[in-house]
Amino acid sequence: MSTISTGGGLTQQAVQAANRLTTRWTAALHGSDEASVYSGIGVWPLLGLLSAGADEKGREELGAAFGLGADEVSDTVRGVVDLFDRNDGLALAMGVWRRAELTIREEWLEIVPPATRGVLTGDAAQDQAALDAWVSRHTNERITRMPCQLGPSIELLLASALTVDTEWLEKLKASSGRGVGAWADLTLPLLSREAEPEDLWLVHTPGGPLTVSLLEGSADIDVYLLLGEDGRDARSVLSDGLAALDSLPAEGIAGTEWGEDLPPGVTATTVRNSTGQPETRLECVAFDLSARHDLLKTADVFGLSHVASGGGHFPGISETPLRVGQARQDVVAEFSADGFKAAAVTSVSVARAAFARPPENEARRTTVSYTRPHAFAAVHRTSGLVLVAGWVAKPGAANRQGGGSGA
Repeated sequence: MSTISTGGGLTQQAVQAANRLTTRWTAALHGSDEASVYSGIGVWPLLGLLSAGADEKGREELGAAFGLGADEVSDTVRGVVDLFDRNDGLALAMGVWRRAELTIREEWLEIVPPATRGVLTGDAAQDQAALDAWVSRHTNERITRMPCQLGPSIELLLASALTVDTEWLEKLKASSGRGVGAWADLTLPLLSREAEPEDLWLVHTPGGPLTVSLLEGSADIDVYLLLGEDGRDARSVLSDGLAALDSLPAEGIAGTEWGEDLPPGVTATTVRNSTGQPETRLECVAFDLSARHDLLKTADVFGLSHVASGGGHFPGISETPLRVGQARQDVVAEFSADGFKAAAVTSVSVARAAFARPPENEARRTTVSYTRPHAFAAVHRTSGLVLVAGWVAKPGAANRQGGGSGA
């Protein structure tokens, strides 16, 4: 594996692996055009920790979702934490809590950053309050509860809490205006500013053209807006848009090169100004979103199908048979005139697996009983033709409808 760094503790391969998970989740999540928000990177390092302790099949599935080998988990998890620590606008906390009675293998603990380790007391109310307080503290109270709630069978809990805070380098102005298309009947909370054509692109994608706009924020955080043709569904725009960001600006057509054939959502009019120079204006809407995701509903995206099934699947974590019981994410996001803020908390609970009952010795017994009403059929053997069929309602001669003689 190449060790080319992103400058924040993660290799390029690790970033690509995390982005692939986000893209897969996008495709699975957007079966409808309902509003949503989600964080793939919030889930990704937890999958790595689970994969390192899973059985063979679990490691295969989780490893495919994580996108890197089990021997890379430790450095990668630390790299994620380092990436967030290096940026003022980002924060990430990770936590791994276990019941005091649960014995954890030392080799697995070695890949878990020491600062993330905690112990559950066994007092459900006290532990839940502590976990919820941890969430509030690490999301600036934007989220106030742990997505996975404790239960008597939970032995281990893994969680991440991240925040994103960026202020626009150039503020947006608030106003109002009418929408178009599906929003044609709505009055919108508009945000606007003058834009640089170099920060606007037309991207041709498999699903059609996309208009991509860059809003630069503080702390090395940017936000891209993606717009497809009217009526194009959310899954298509997001999947193609996320893929297109990898090739910007090299393969996008910058706003400086747009001709008469304008991208989706772009119009051209004539105005008067003092300089006679062209103007470019960006308009968008303020929004405030929240979402709750049950990751087990799309378990195959995250490699959780096998490890969430019955039986013990984490021999590399503990001798106690364990399986994934819950996997959830809560997310909030706000896009305003000043900037963009978001918080996401992801948690995976690992529960004690039910012990499999040992097989008993087996002996064959065959009993054929026609002691209730039953049907019959006479069938031609060669052709399979049914010759006679009937229903026996009562035993013996009581079935006769009259006219026949006894045998």
